[in-house]
Amino acid sequence: MNFIQLEVNSLSVGETTYQTLYITLTKPQKLIPASSIVPLPLPVDLDLSREVVISGQAPLWLQVRLMWRCREAPWVGCHAARDNQIVVVHSKVVSPAVGDSFPIRLNRQPCPAILIGGPPNSGKSVFSNALRRALLEQGKRVFLHRASWDGEGNWAYETESPDLVDSLVRYNEFRIHEDPETAKLIPDFFEKQARTVANLRQLTDCLLVDVGGPDCLTQIL
Repeated sequence: MNFIQLEVNSLSVGETTYQTLYITLTKPQKLIPASSIVPLPLPVDLDLSREVVISGQAPLWLQVRLMWRCREAPWVGCHAARDNQIVVVHSKVVSPAVGDSFPIRLNRQPCPAILIGGPPNSGKSVFSNALRRALLEQGKRVFLHRASWDGEGNWAYETESPDLVDSLVRYNEFRIHEDPETAKLIPDFFEKQARTVANLRQLTDCLLVDVGGPDCLTQIL
């Protein structure tokens, strides 16, 4: 079974077009076995004589593997979707150099964003993940953004060890909104989340935003 699908696309930014290696996980709820990444053939139409921008939702270790496979390219960048920029992670040329980044300005209509909120333990995060999976199975290009600070993500609902997730969440929970010092940082946090939502709306067909409780919903709006 092929768990990883790689496609060569283009990313047009103004008058410049970048070659993009787009990652799709065909079974996002399953663990990717080592046998899927040892060969990991690159698409035959990928041109390693020019830049390669790695894009798509994938684990960090998979992106690093692809960076190494594309090391013969003049430079390799990662598409940081939340910040809407390309970050150079490998370069054999003078410019761009490793660490350089440049913003992306796409000429497309922002997609709809569905904000999902509710009281604590009401099931909003579970619902968000179920909705994401259902839309993906229908072939929709959907992105789920977690705009709260609890640290839970899709990983928490795709693991085969829910008890481990519960213990990790309890051990690492920091209720920053109840601490007078960290509470002062909350407005900046939600301003950043609002910018992230605006960026992601340019890159997908449907954006789901798990915003947490009612107070979080008010802040991000």
